[in-house]
Amino acid sequence: MSLKTDFIIALLSILVLSACSEPKDYTEFHHLPDGGWCFGQPETFNPEHQDSISTGELSVTIRHTSSFPYESLSLEVVSQGVNGSRVADTIHVPIIDRYGNWTGSGSGAYIQVETQLQSKINHIKDRSIEVRHIMKVDTLRGLDIVGIKYIPD
Repeated sequence: MSLKTDFIIALLSILVLSACSEPKDYTEFHHLPDGGWCFGQPETFNPEHQDSISTGELSVTIRHTSSFPYESLSLEVVSQGVNGSRVADTIHVPIIDRYGNWTGSGSGAYIQVETQLQSKINHIKDRSIEVRHIMKVDTLRGLDIVGIKYIPD
């Protein structure tokens, strides 16, 4: 074979192998019920990664309507530790800044806000991550979606 043919075969092999690799980031979104998000109803996510235990950064994203009645949103994020213990983090998502402007991005009916957890998490393969609101209301209205983004190191 010629040098040109060898180069083309090598290039095609690299393209095929890279196309089959698993994406590094994991993102999943859930639409919330039209009637509101109930206090005791967590949204459950199952991040996928190749390693049995993975350390990485976790962000929670919410999308709300302009009728969302609060300046901030308190969420609890629960995962399972390496020893099987329950690991819970509380995050406060700013919805309106001190000048009365929406935080996040978007225009029109929906605004999307992403908040990263302060510390990295250890995620065990095939174990879920739960996100629930911990606001002082039974049913939270004005939210459209909740999601997570997990980026392994």
